[in-house]
Amino acid sequence: MSGPKIDYAKLREQEMARLAEARGRRLKVADKIQKLINEIHNCLGSDSDLLMQDPQMGPSCKKIAELQGMYIKELDKLLNEVKNGNELLDIESINHEVDSLIRRFKDSHLGI
Repeated sequence: MSGPKIDYAKLREQEMARLAEARGRRLKVADKIQKLINEIHNCLGSDSDLLMQDPQMGPSCKKIAELQGMYIKELDKLLNEVKNGNELLDIESINHEVDSLIRRFKDSHLGI
């Protein structure tokens, strides 16, 4: 008596599709993080040096610049984790953490 036939080619194809899907999710989150880093980096605009010298705007701009650095550093850590990750990486958890960081940045940015 023989057991059921196993189509190893089909199993390999399914595994490759699963790995490609996981890679696609990681790339999507990495792109999202990189765009957010760019947005945070550019939130003061190209005239930030002039704004920091302004007596009224300077303190607020300096505070925003400090926040920018802090949040960009955190997002960079997550970006590196995603770039160096594999299919076992919990991408949903990282995506949730990114969203949380952005909410906190916007809340702290608006409070200035």
